[in-house]
Amino acid sequence: MKGQSNEVKAIEFSDTESTIIYLKGGDYLINGEAYKIDGYDWQEKKLEIKDLQDIRKIKTKSILKEYQDKDGNILSIEDYIAELKTLESKGGYGYDEYLEFKDLDDEYAHKKFKRKWNAIHTTVQSISEPLIVSKKVMKLDTGNSFIKNAFGSIKGKDLSVYQYSQASARIDIVRNKMSELGMQYMDKVTYSQTEGKKIYSISSHSGIRYTVAFNNYIFGDYSEGRMLITDTYENCMKMYEDDKKWIDGVIQKGYSKHFYKGDLQNISVDALLKKLKFTKSNLQKVNPFKKTIHEYNSANKSLREAIELLEKSYKED
Repeated sequence: MKGQSNEVKAIEFSDTESTIIYLKGGDYLINGEAYKIDGYDWQEKKLEIKDLQDIRKIKTKSILKEYQDKDGNILSIEDYIAELKTLESKGGYGYDEYLEFKDLDDEYAHKKFKRKWNAIHTTVQSISEPLIVSKKVMKLDTGNSFIKNAFGSIKGKDLSVYQYSQASARIDIVRNKMSELGMQYMDKVTYSQTEGKKIYSISSHSGIRYTVAFNNYIFGDYSEGRMLITDTYENCMKMYEDDKKWIDGVIQKGYSKHFYKGDLQNISVDALLKKLKFTKSNLQKVNPFKKTIHEYNSANKSLREAIELLEKSYKED
């Protein structure tokens, strides 16, 4: 059929053991079974099948067989053409290419002949060689509620695309990580209200951009993410894993900085506390100039507060 490709697009869903093929309007023989696809030859409709081994196009052609009159008398194609030429030879074609007769009897005989004999056609079918199948293997269920197969939902797009709901995924990642750390969600909490408390809050309008915890906004501007990203399965999964690694890292760092008690990798709280006390002791022996008294007092205050914070989380033997 003119304009129709011999290639069939197919999608195999590996997790459901089902296969979808796209066929244009016409008749097909699929694994020995006849299928009729309604529609035009430029339209594609989907059909679920089990086996891609043998898909063939059935072509139907109408062929002139003979001529018959109302009594069932038969006139061959050759005899019909010969008789018609004889009748038409008694007339002539004018400037408008229309057959004209000078004699009315000749004109009547021509019209009578054409009215008497009706063309009889027969239908002939031919079956093509197996069509070429262009198959894509996909997952219908990605196992991630924020990454979904976009099958049938995006007009004009490649059939293998997926959609990643990034903004929603980032909120979920934050909630899961906070829950893992024992943090409790509270609605409409300011960052100052989270000082020393295991609580956090997320704006309902700006995604994770204004998440507050650890006495701070823990994410920067433009961190809320895009609402929906269309890409391949591999790229969508990578974006999710990158988002999770980044968000988990930011939260863990903030939590550790705000609540961590005990050894700080290779530096113990005990050693750090002793160094701070030693620095404070030496600082008090310094006789500051009048113009730097403010800075001197600020340094003493900061050291004192740092020592108090450490002492709250650690008690010397």
